[in-house]
Amino acid sequence: MIIHPTILRNEVLMKGNVYYENELKTLGYKGKFTSITHTNELKSEILDLKRSGKLNTDIFNDYLDFDFEELEDYNSIAIVAMELPVSIVEVEKDDSIKDVMIPSAYYSGGKVEAFNQNMKEFFNSQNIKYKPIHLPCKLLVARTGLGAYGRNNIAYIDDFGSYFRMRAYLTDIHIDEDNWKDVTQTELCATCNICMESCPNHLISEKSYLIDAGRCITFFNEIEGEFPDWIDPKWHNAIIGCMKCQYDCPHNLKFKSSMKVISRFNSCHVEDIFNSNSFDHLNEDTKEKVIEIECKDHYDVFRRNFKSVYQNI
Repeated sequence: MIIHPTILRNEVLMKGNVYYENELKTLGYKGKFTSITHTNELKSEILDLKRSGKLNTDIFNDYLDFDFEELEDYNSIAIVAMELPVSIVEVEKDDSIKDVMIPSAYYSGGKVEAFNQNMKEFFNSQNIKYKPIHLPCKLLVARTGLGAYGRNNIAYIDDFGSYFRMRAYLTDIHIDEDNWKDVTQTELCATCNICMESCPNHLISEKSYLIDAGRCITFFNEIEGEFPDWIDPKWHNAIIGCMKCQYDCPHNLKFKSSMKVISRFNSCHVEDIFNSNSFDHLNEDTKEKVIEIECKDHYDVFRRNFKSVYQNI
C-alpha cells in the first residue's frame, strides 16, 4: 500500500514538538523545539553582546557569525544533543603511564558521524522538512530549557553534564508547547565556586556566566601559532582545549568513570612527535596514533599542545 505524501505531511502537522522530543529520547538523544518566531530574539541577544564589548571580536568572527537569515519556510528550531564523554590518551613518561584528556568537543570516535546520520534518518523517516543550521547552540540550550549555563559559560544538560555535542536544525514541525525561557545558571552554581578557583586565568566570576573567551586557554589551544607570553606553561592540561573548569565540576563528577582510554603513546611515539614538524615526517606507527585520536588535520596545533602538556604530566 502506497501512502500519499499529503497524508504523511498531515501526520507531521498533527504531531507537534512534544511528540518528537519524546521520540528523540528513544535514540538516546535530548532535544527541544522552539518557535521560529524567536529568531530575532536570538539574533538581538548575540548582536547586543557584541555591541556591548562582552563578545571578543576574534571569537565572534571565527565562531559566532550565525545563519540568522536562512529561516524561510520553517516552523521551528530544534536543538538536539548527544552525550559524549571525555577521552583519555595514555602517554609514557619516565617509565610510567600518564593520562592526558581530550575534551568532548574534539574527539568522537565516529559518534558525531553516527549522530548526523541518525538525525537524517529520524527526520526523513517521518517526512519532516529540515535543515542543519549554524545558530548559537549554547544559547538555544539555555533558552529552550534543554539545559542551563554554568558559571563558566559552558552549557550543562541533565544526565550529560557538560560532556555532549549539540546541533541545531530548522524544521517544519509545528509547536504545540513552545520552549522559550529566561537564560539561567544551574542551581548548583549559586553555591559553588569550584570553577572560579580552578580557572588558571581567573576569567570566571560570580557576577555573570559570560567570560572573555578571547582570554581563555581553550581559544589559544584551538588556533595555530605561538602561545601568548602571558599564558603560563603550567596551565596546559589537555591535548586540545582546557578541562580546568569542567573536570571537578559537581555536575560532571559522576562522569569521571565513563572517560575511556582511546590510545597509548609510548616513548618512541613521543620522541617522534617532538622531532617531526610535519605529519608527513612521522613514522607510520606514530601517524596511526595521531589519526586514531583525530588530530591529523590539525597536526601543527596538536604537536604544539602535546609538547606543552607533556611537561605538566
